[in-house]
Amino acid sequence: MTIRSSTPKHRQHPSNVRSRKKAMLKCMISTALYREILLMQEMDADALEQTLLSYMKKQKVSAIRKRAAGKRRHRQRKSWAAFESNLTDRQFRRYFRMSRECFHDLCRRIEENVGEAQFKSEAYLRNLKQSNDIRDKKKIIDSWVAECK
Repeated sequence: MTIRSSTPKHRQHPSNVRSRKKAMLKCMISTALYREILLMQEMDADALEQTLLSYMKKQKVSAIRKRAAGKRRHRQRKSWAAFESNLTDRQFRRYFRMSRECFHDLCRRIEENVGEAQFKSEAYLRNLKQSNDIRDKKKIIDSWVAECK
């Protein structure tokens, strides 16, 4: 015979239990700190209570934001080809204020002037990514590091 807990199964997951233990520990420490400060009688009770409440609110907001950050979805970025194919000619013109032909001509001219390594067209990046040459891999890393600076 097994004893059933009143806590739902999804809340019994080890990570949930750990986070609840942490929250409880923080609360206990805060409460203990509050008692110690009250015993010291360095501040009046109302000011101390106000300070502790603001601290607890900040901790709660921090925990909520941390939890939300962990639940974020990481989406794959849409390729230019997929984005462009979904646009009608009219939408394309409204977005970029030029026709597709003019836009592709402009991209070609820019690529000719600055070089494909600087322009980084989708085809160039795909070829670089699929390349087995270690120098190409180094180019990807170096360009990423340069952009981060």
